[in-house]
Amino acid sequence: MYSSNMVRTVILSVIFCLINLATHGQSVISGTVTDNQGNKIAYANVYLKPSFNGTTTNTEGFYKLETTQGKHTLICQYLGYKQFKKEIEINTTPVQLNIQLEPESFSLNEVVIKDGGEDPAYPIIRKAIAKRKYYLNEVDGYSCKVYIKGLQKLTKYPEKFMGQVVDFGGLVDSTTGIFYLSESVSEFNFSKPDKIKEEMISSRISGNSRAFSYNKASDMLFNFYENRLMAEGVAAKGFVSPIASDALFYYKYKLLGSVVENDMLIHKIEVTPRRNSDPVFRGVVYIADELWRLQNLDLYLTKDAGIEFIDTLRVRQTFVPVSNTVWMPATNRFDFSFRILGFAGGGNYVGYFSDYKINPDFGKRTFTSEILRINNDANKMNIAYWDSVRPIPLTNDEQDDYRKKDSLQMIRESKHYLDSIDKRVNKFSVQNFFLLGYTYQRSYNKMSYSIKPVFNTIAYNTVEGWNVTLNTDYTKYFENKKRINAEADVRYGLSNKHWNAGASFRYLFNRFNESHIRISGGTKVCQLNGDNPITPFINTLYTLWGEKNYMKLYEKQFGLFEYGKEWFNGFNAEVSAEYGRRNALKNTSDTHWKDYKHLSYTSNNPLYPGEDLLLFTPHNYAMLKLAMTYSPGTKYITRPDRKIRQESAWPKFNMTLQKAFPDILQSKPDYLSFAAGVSHQIDFGMLGYFDYRGDFYTFLNKNEVYFPDNFHFNGNLTWFTNFELNAFGYLDYYTYSTVHNASALHAEYHLNRFITNKIPYFRKLKLNEIVGFHFLHVKGLPEHYELTIGLEKFGIARVDFVQSFSGKSRPWFSFRCGLKIIGQQ
Repeated sequence: MYSSNMVRTVILSVIFCLINLATHGQSVISGTVTDNQGNKIAYANVYLKPSFNGTTTNTEGFYKLETTQGKHTLICQYLGYKQFKKEIEINTTPVQLNIQLEPESFSLNEVVIKDGGEDPAYPIIRKAIAKRKYYLNEVDGYSCKVYIKGLQKLTKYPEKFMGQVVDFGGLVDSTTGIFYLSESVSEFNFSKPDKIKEEMISSRISGNSRAFSYNKASDMLFNFYENRLMAEGVAAKGFVSPIASDALFYYKYKLLGSVVENDMLIHKIEVTPRRNSDPVFRGVVYIADELWRLQNLDLYLTKDAGIEFIDTLRVRQTFVPVSNTVWMPATNRFDFSFRILGFAGGGNYVGYFSDYKINPDFGKRTFTSEILRINNDANKMNIAYWDSVRPIPLTNDEQDDYRKKDSLQMIRESKHYLDSIDKRVNKFSVQNFFLLGYTYQRSYNKMSYSIKPVFNTIAYNTVEGWNVTLNTDYTKYFENKKRINAEADVRYGLSNKHWNAGASFRYLFNRFNESHIRISGGTKVCQLNGDNPITPFINTLYTLWGEKNYMKLYEKQFGLFEYGKEWFNGFNAEVSAEYGRRNALKNTSDTHWKDYKHLSYTSNNPLYPGEDLLLFTPHNYAMLKLAMTYSPGTKYITRPDRKIRQESAWPKFNMTLQKAFPDILQSKPDYLSFAAGVSHQIDFGMLGYFDYRGDFYTFLNKNEVYFPDNFHFNGNLTWFTNFELNAFGYLDYYTYSTVHNASALHAEYHLNRFITNKIPYFRKLKLNEIVGFHFLHVKGLPEHYELTIGLEKFGIARVDFVQSFSGKSRPWFSFRCGLKIIGQQ
């Protein structure tokens, strides 16, 4: 025991000495930055020369900066104010230096604009545009340290939403409205044209010490030397930079004045859109004379520019010299506000970039498919660490938020607290049960039980008549995001007086490669097309009100085992084995609510719709299926608990092989089918994006094939669709089902308001236009073509007009509408 304590004492002493050595010669300078009226200035840049070590004031104007002892030049600058410069000498005693910035006097005395002449801002902008490409390519690569702080607030929200009590479990501060506060520190590397690698070394989320921040340094990169700036999640298309090569077509400029700063003439220029509907910024840019480069900018976007989901987005960027010739962003700040469905709020994200290394010698393994790695101990840093690395001091509200929520974390994670929340959430409501279903959760045990809504429980078809399905779901979470999901369903048809019941069990046991197993079995009523081209609800409407029974069914008793995972980056494969028995079904009900003399129900046999014949004889089957997808070039994020894959810029390939084995426990089908396809999305920037998918189908042998095993294509004869890319707008559900070679091509071009933005009324609706082409070739059948044109809102709600052509038959015009978000019609 004595020896152990002595060793520990020695180690602690050594660590103490090392800390003293590391901090020897370090001191702190801090203070408050105000204007000449005493108003505190937020996000002013404070840095030292010649080291360029710096920080930024918080929203209360406070700054704190650690530096070495000796002589330094302290510089403070902020948009619209004169630069503050002071020679200081730092010793071991902390220095407090309050800074008062004087408003900048931008002079226009020498500017005379004649009638019909252009504003003097235009020659400056032209020179900046001419130098844009040079500064864009000035640096081939760099590394830096990035500190990010994200803050989100709710200023207003309803007591109930869609019948549910709005309860954030204490995450929303009742005084400040803060519901999310997070900080992170990363080492960031960039190499042209688009290689990035980030390592998050520390992460903090208010009120959740176990979580890891979703901050990304790459999300803070907003390079105004690019012609177009993309803002994913904010708008479908990019925004034009005020100094883009074609900026003069989109912007108007006005010189607000010029000032000499550090022996350099700085021009302050206002930028406004030529047309309100253009995807452009408003605000001011500061351009250095002779260099013709950006010094600062303060720009914002409104809904007129095409942003969605939020009302405004403000971008502020400050550049500082990191060498004698190179300037790099020191701070990027994004502020946003939103108001939607009774909720209102906003927030900001601030990125502070420091310790730049320009054009470093990156190792061969620096840039890989992994673009971000969060260290396992990133959330283990203590408060002293954060106080030492934080370049932007916390505001009083932020300090209080950390203090309150961190102290309440243990309470919020306790069984007593979680049980009390569950008791309130688990209350049963008839209205909610009908529309949304019912969920019973036990948060402390990380499990939940749910029942689907009555809305999806009762349906009608001509095979079963009215049918009722009770579907329950059980989910259990474990450490490292492992998950068990179990489902059970019971179904009864009132007309055919038949019960069906089944169960499924899925275990996801590795979140890094998505390894999982699935076991399912029971008796089940299935659509002949396993992709379920028509939902029970839509079929019920068309059957009862339109006397059109499009859904065709069969029954199977089965057992299935499946295993799948990502075998290497971007390549996924699933193998499944299934054995069962299939039975064809006949209609047993002819109920309808509206009678059409020229219409009558068809049989459940799509090959002979006018005759009440069984589609196939009952038979056993034994099948093995291999499904593979490959997305080359897939980038990913590695978090301590899982891997998050990003959308690849390359096409995605898929292949499916399905083998039916005869004479296994009297199984009958005997075939080997093969299907392969490719899909891709090509981004055209301001001109939208192009989606396409091509598929090929063939049977390598077809000794014995039953109709459910045919290749089926997702047809539609209703007004409603989910607008899946591989679905046809007007195609009979089973006319083209085949065992012969087939191919299909689907293509859609999303113009992202390129046309509607130029039409006054449509401009206000913010509708995206879409044109599409769909083609189907099946050996021995007439080729089928479709041309579509549609309008889309938020990427969710959509209407299409479809013109279809099949062989020599007359073209057919139809209308389609639907919601993509629900994944069903």
